[in-house]
Amino acid sequence: MNNSTQAEWELADDAWTRVEHDGSSQPDETDPFANNWDHSAPEVRRSYKQGGTIDWMDEESSERAHKQHLKSQYGLRGIVLPLLDSWRTWLVLILSGAGIGVIGAWLDVLVAWLSDLRTGRCTYGFFYNQASCCSGLDPGEICHEWATWSEYFGISSIFVQSILHSVIYVALAVAFATTASFFVQHYAPYAFHTGIPEIKAILGGFVLDAFLGPWTLLVKAIGLALAVASGLSLGKEGPLVHVSSCLASLLLSLIKPVTTAQSPFQKQNESQRRKILAAAATAGVAIAFGSPLGGVLFGLEELDTKLFSDEQLIWRAFVTSAVAATTLAYIDPFGSGKLVLFQVTTSQLWRGFELAPWLVLGVIGGLLGALLIKLNVQAAVYRRHSPIRDWPILEVALVTAATAVISWPVVFMRYTLEVYFLTAS
Repeated sequence: MNNSTQAEWELADDAWTRVEHDGSSQPDETDPFANNWDHSAPEVRRSYKQGGTIDWMDEESSERAHKQHLKSQYGLRGIVLPLLDSWRTWLVLILSGAGIGVIGAWLDVLVAWLSDLRTGRCTYGFFYNQASCCSGLDPGEICHEWATWSEYFGISSIFVQSILHSVIYVALAVAFATTASFFVQHYAPYAFHTGIPEIKAILGGFVLDAFLGPWTLLVKAIGLALAVASGLSLGKEGPLVHVSSCLASLLLSLIKPVTTAQSPFQKQNESQRRKILAAAATAGVAIAFGSPLGGVLFGLEELDTKLFSDEQLIWRAFVTSAVAATTLAYIDPFGSGKLVLFQVTTSQLWRGFELAPWLVLGVIGGLLGALLIKLNVQAAVYRRHSPIRDWPILEVALVTAATAVISWPVVFMRYTLEVYFLTAS
């Protein structure tokens, strides 16, 4: 192997493959500024290939030089330009928070409607979910506006009703899940799973720009709604981290950096981009759980502990998460006033003896969680070597059909957990 080549990790299909290629993170040798970088020309930046790694020391040095270049402008420009550069960061973060709040509300409505559509429809409006269709009724009052599919088609036979309900329930579940997998396979292959490992890799210095593209954002959001509504045992917390990072990356590409006459083609600095993506990623968890502090804690624990040791970044992450949660609360898609999924209100104080059963439940939950992780790892290993791995859409259809068949006999398993908690009251 040539000494000028280096080993990198790149994404091939759905697995990381170690390949040899020339140093993508190295400066272009034909560039006269490659080995003699000049602060008087801050627009000069290293270019990185997909799968390469970022030189953080060079990027941070470039960012400091760019800020110093803005401050060195004559007169009022030396004051206004640095402020505009700082405001650009805050503008991207605030728009990202508001945008992910709107997306989260839209996803809640879409998931509720698609999930309820598997059991029936509203008689006076096709696009109303069951909670919206039966709003305004007193507790215990029967809702005549929501009709099951047998009622809608006028079927009176109990046997035919049972067959019709189960067939439509399973068929729509499979249709939702396979549609999501089709979109991912053919239009946005980088939206194939949660996305958190790739976001962590990007924050660590890997160049994976395709994971943050606009098509990935669109397909991830639509596919997420379809997958959750299909009844599969998955949630939207992890994917929303990916969605919020995609949205921040898109806004960064639209809102250009501050330039001067000496640097009219200023490129986006990777160090600044890294901090913005880290702050935006926390907003996805904030709207999933309705907790801005939870989003910040997620960043501290899961994304990059060293990166989040910066107090300024923590504040940015909190503001972004707060804007996202406030936007979701303002929209209030279900009209319930609830922001937290598992919200419990009571006027009674807890008693000391109640700690014993809660401790037992905690131990049982931990043991079952450990067992689930072990089973999941074994299933993942088996799946990687199984023949069906070459037929991903068929695999999704079979898993969804099995889940729907198991869920149908149990009434409380027919609905997504989020819809159940948000509409139970």
